[in-house]
Amino acid sequence: MLGDTAVAVHPDDSRFKHLHGKSLKHPFQDRLIPIITDKILVDMTKGTGCVKVTPAHDPKDYDTGKRHDLEFITMLNDDGSINHMGTRTDGGETFEGLMRYDARIAIEKALEKKGLLKGKAPNKMNIGVCSRSGDILEPRITPQWYVNCSGMAKRATDAVRNGELKIMPKTHEKTWFHWLDNIQDWCVSRQLWWGHRIPAYFATKKGETGVTKTDMKWNDRWVVGRTEAEARTKAAELLKCGEGDVVLEQDEDVLDTWFSSGLFPFSVFGWPDRTDDLDAFFPTSLLETGMDILFFWVARMVMMGLELTDKLPFHTVYLHAMVRDKNGKKMSKSLGNVIDPMEFVDDFKPQVNMGKVVWESGKMSVRDKWMMSKLSKACITMNQNLNGYEFGIAQQTGYALWINEICDVYLELVKPVVYDKEPANADRRWAAQAVLWNALESGLRLLHPMMPYVTEELWQRLPGRGSLGADEKPSIMLDAYPQGDASYVDEAVETAMDSVMECIKSFRSLKQQYNIKTADKPNCVVKCTDEVTAAALSKQLDDIETLAKVTVKMDDGKPVAETCSVVVVSATITAYMDLAGFIDYGKEVAKIQKEQKKLDFALATLEKKMAAPGYNTVPEAVRAKNDDELKASTAKKAELQSSLEKFTKLAAAK
Repeated sequence: MLGDTAVAVHPDDSRFKHLHGKSLKHPFQDRLIPIITDKILVDMTKGTGCVKVTPAHDPKDYDTGKRHDLEFITMLNDDGSINHMGTRTDGGETFEGLMRYDARIAIEKALEKKGLLKGKAPNKMNIGVCSRSGDILEPRITPQWYVNCSGMAKRATDAVRNGELKIMPKTHEKTWFHWLDNIQDWCVSRQLWWGHRIPAYFATKKGETGVTKTDMKWNDRWVVGRTEAEARTKAAELLKCGEGDVVLEQDEDVLDTWFSSGLFPFSVFGWPDRTDDLDAFFPTSLLETGMDILFFWVARMVMMGLELTDKLPFHTVYLHAMVRDKNGKKMSKSLGNVIDPMEFVDDFKPQVNMGKVVWESGKMSVRDKWMMSKLSKACITMNQNLNGYEFGIAQQTGYALWINEICDVYLELVKPVVYDKEPANADRRWAAQAVLWNALESGLRLLHPMMPYVTEELWQRLPGRGSLGADEKPSIMLDAYPQGDASYVDEAVETAMDSVMECIKSFRSLKQQYNIKTADKPNCVVKCTDEVTAAALSKQLDDIETLAKVTVKMDDGKPVAETCSVVVVSATITAYMDLAGFIDYGKEVAKIQKEQKKLDFALATLEKKMAAPGYNTVPEAVRAKNDDELKASTAKKAELQSSLEKFTKLAAAK
């Protein structure tokens, strides 16, 4: 209240139309407070519809003061006490010297004593709190140093728009343009004990009085220099006196951290001097940093690089994602929501688990054209993603290669080949070992950027290390990154292997469905109507047997046993599994009958729902979902009935 210089009302509020242009008398001081109209500051639906304006102590009021050319009255000292504006002209006890909280209580009592306090009511509001001390912050106008950024910001946005500077992922360009197209003057002075001290000096003549640096009417007395001697020379010219008569006082403020950080790309190489390092290493090529400081740091480096060196400090900015807590907040030591890395490793072991799988795979082997095709594809894909800064996709590709393809499939497939020491198997075994070494060695190099330590350790332990010739590198770090060879990519082999894997999945599913033990190997038949696929499957029956743990043959045209269960693998492939000796038909009949009862109840409920009055008003998406469910349940019912009849017959025959 002691710093109020206006009371604002909404221009459309009929309650106060008669007061437009009038003034109010301050309750404690001999001054008038104008009534102004402002549709930006005032929401006439809230409170009284009147808002007191304190331009020197509130950001929104500051903007209002600028719009209406109001007086800016500072009523707080540096220590939070009331300054001379607390002096009363109404004869009451002064507020000057009181600390802010004591002053609020005193002002309330004074208003009540004068009969001007009309009531109190709770009101939620946003209050700034110091992150370090927890003290409530009091906005207050003080002289600060600013940088006009409009020209620098335009150059920075132009660089992105014309393609000179790339921001990746591209979606972050929107943030870039939002900040820089709406740039404001940058306050670069900070009242801290550490940092680069601002090279500005307040100049006075010896014996001069009444000239103070805190009074903005003397702003023309500030001079800037790289050294005090340079500043003294400028001050002497300004004051038209000898340098010996100049008194200089350097500003105690330091530069904003982001100002100093903005100089980083070139200041570390000796700028402003023209050094060999500056010529050799500036500008750089790629900046990798967090998305949260795109404006605070990246934009400042770009603006200052262009302004001070006329060069972009880098041509590409890659912004990585942020590690956040369960509430979506950025992890920060000051917030106390960080984790202990050792606990994270103990609980989840993301790299250790992956490394263990790779480690274990290194004791086995893998071969065939499919392996080479998948390996080459992975190399090509990971290079494309790394060059495109899609590091997450690259890592997923490497993970899939090792976990889903090498370890889950290939190692299991080639065990019989590796363990077969018969002379007749020597060539197949040698080929498998050769492909294995290539896959493991290339695979480790692919993963090295993501898992440097475990891949280095495993790479050093590969067979043959130290005997690979003059070009052998002493460390995986020094070896070339695998590029892949498109000539090894074989789509026909991959398509054939896809059919093999589908058969394996189908047989595994049947064994699980009928609770057949993993070690038991029921007789199975694969029937295929496509000649090319049938030829490929017939060559890989041993692979099906290895992974599905069954005994399998291709269909020879003879009728399959009545004890076979059947599953449709694809449009051209049907798989059969002979259940004789593996299940109790009577128990299977009871299980099917129990499942039928559950299905019948679910079907009846669904049909009742769909037959209810007004069902046609149900959203189309819901009705479509119900239709699909009805169709699937009806087909399931027919399947269960067929199985029931079959197993009932087999149970009776037994």
